[in-house]
Amino acid sequence: MLVSEELPFRGPLEHIMGDTSYRMDIDGTLGRFKGTEEVLIADSRKYQLSFAGGFIQ
Repeated sequence: MLVSEELPFRGPLEHIMGDTSYRMDIDGTLGRFKGTEEVLIADSRKYQLSFAGGFIQ
């Protein structure tokens, strides 16, 4: 829900609420990109995902 217009991929680059944080690292453009996202609770990684995508021609 907090996707930016500059990086309309999965979410914001970072979102922190209490001791829970979401972080995304992304490289590329809409045409071709790859990245990772993770959720940490009290600085312990609870979730991690690698993703990639781009335009289909």
